[in-house]
Parts: sequence; structure tokens; C-alpha cells
Amino acid sequence: MGILIVCHDRADRLYIEEVLRATGFLEITSAESASEAIAILAPNCQAPFELLLIDLALPQGEVLALCRRINNDGREGDPTIVALASDDQFKALEPERDCGPFD
Repeated sequence: MGILIVCHDRADRLYIEEVLRATGFLEITSAESASEAIAILAPNCQAPFELLLIDLALPQGEVLALCRRINNDGREGDPTIVALASDDQFKALEPERDCGPFD
């Protein structure tokens, strides 16, 4: 299973990668911003991702833009999107709820 972690905090990214690798997930790619993730997910990208872990602490609007890009890229088999957030971050991001990571 290919996993893409999108998290602005380097220490958090490394910790998440470490935990995933320790539990047997080896195909892990990381991005520190939505724009980097979009470049990784470009249509000519050969790395398929089944799971995206997206940090809701990304700058305002980036989460929404990334989720919309994923949902509208025309690929079959959209990845599962999981939002990583504190309770306060979750409450503040009402507009993003309709674009994927809150099902």
C-alpha cells in the first residue's frame, strides 16, 4: 500500500513515517506542503497512493485545494484521505468537510 503523508512539521512527518514503517508499511512518501503533494500526485506520477494522511494544520486553504485536486483529477480508485488534527483544528475547518477527509 502506497501512503502519502502531507504534514508541514518535519518532526511530525518523521514520527508518522517511523510508526508506519514499524507496523510494516514500507511504501511511504512525504510532502511538507499541499503544493509539494500536488506535484507528487501529478497525472504522470508512477507512484500510486492508496492512503493520504493530511495534516489539517497546513496553511488555510491548502487542505481544501489538495482534497479538491485529488477528487477532481479523473483517476480511478481515489485514495482514502485521513485528516490529522487536534480538536481545535478540526472544528475550524468546516469548509473542508465536504471534500473527502471527513467521511
